[in-house]
Amino acid sequence: METKFGIKYYRYDLDKSEYKGLINLIDRLDDSVIKTMIIETLGKPKEILEKGRKHTATKNANRIKIETSLNAVNKAIELLKSQDKKITAYSISKVSKLSFNTAKKYLDQISK
Repeated sequence: METKFGIKYYRYDLDKSEYKGLINLIDRLDDSVIKTMIIETLGKPKEILEKGRKHTATKNANRIKIETSLNAVNKAIELLKSQDKKITAYSISKVSKLSFNTAKKYLDQISK
């Protein structure tokens, strides 16, 4: 992100243990001026809550999408087997109307 003064800011997302490790490294510095500059630059860390309504809704939507795609792949495989056709990611994508990459992803998971 760039401000109107041309200063660029970057953001690091650290979990709690990484943040504590960084603070411990800063505490080991001998130069108090540099130490103070770093602490002031870091400012107060903003705690990010992992679970909120949006996070939960997204997680549920992804789970449903995965289940739906997996069911479509399984049905396509059953149909292809009943027709004695070769089971490939391409044939699954055509039968199930999923993208080739999605069919390939789930075919790889099923065949493991």
